[in-house]
Amino acid sequence: MNDLASLTVKLATNPKKAAELAAFHWCMVAAGVQWDGLEDTEQPDFIMSYHGKNIGVEVTEAHRSGVNGKNTKQIEAAQEWFANRLLKLSKSSLPIEIGLCCEDNTEVNKLECEEALDHIVSLINSASAKMDPHSVILLVRSHADIPHSKQPKIECPEIPRFIQHIQILNDGNKTTSLTTWRSAFVENLTQNDVGKVIAAKEQRLKNYASCDEHWLLIISGLVPPICGTENVPDARFVSLAKSFAGVDFKLPIKSKFDRVYFFPSPTEDILLTEQPPSNGG
Repeated sequence: MNDLASLTVKLATNPKKAAELAAFHWCMVAAGVQWDGLEDTEQPDFIMSYHGKNIGVEVTEAHRSGVNGKNTKQIEAAQEWFANRLLKLSKSSLPIEIGLCCEDNTEVNKLECEEALDHIVSLINSASAKMDPHSVILLVRSHADIPHSKQPKIECPEIPRFIQHIQILNDGNKTTSLTTWRSAFVENLTQNDVGKVIAAKEQRLKNYASCDEHWLLIISGLVPPICGTENVPDARFVSLAKSFAGVDFKLPIKSKFDRVYFFPSPTEDILLTEQPPSNGG
């Protein structure tokens, strides 16, 4: 079996497995589980050696419910699609930061977005060419929007409905980049939310490699990588689709997994199933 350092190197070219490894690592740190060795597999995601046992570990994410049959993750993915298209098409003469203030849980109409892109890109390119250093310009549907703001505004009625407004920032950037942010309450994980996640994973248990025990790790929020990167991404997205404040149901719950953990953040663990014996770690 591998140690963390060797497995990190091995999985560096596989973003999906590297993200799963980072989630596993921080979750085990939060839970105080000091494992002895680790193998990356497919079903389950990992097999770890722990207290003389082989433990199958499956890593998954919790997602908030959405609207019209679409979960929040699908909605945010469509918003990211628009953001990446906007960044790609923008040809500002100055390196700027484009900020999208998104409406939480609002669906994206791709036809509406395609029709709006040319208008928005044209306004961003022309407005940014005349910007003073360390200045901000807001693109709004109407000058009556954001009445408390003293920043200059440009009307753009074509802004898609899932965006509150667009901010253009000239602050000495080296390259043009894009950031999204959103305003919403972070809710608790409900029994309905977690029940769907666990049920889907329990259906696949029969296909998992044979192990002494099987654990399920349910992740919430952003998980930091194990190793940092020197490359700053051109587009940065804030997500609430998989963010929860805690749990909103009675513990423990029943599961075919030997242990089910929920991690509201990389530093906090909640054991959803029964507490294992004291000699079980």
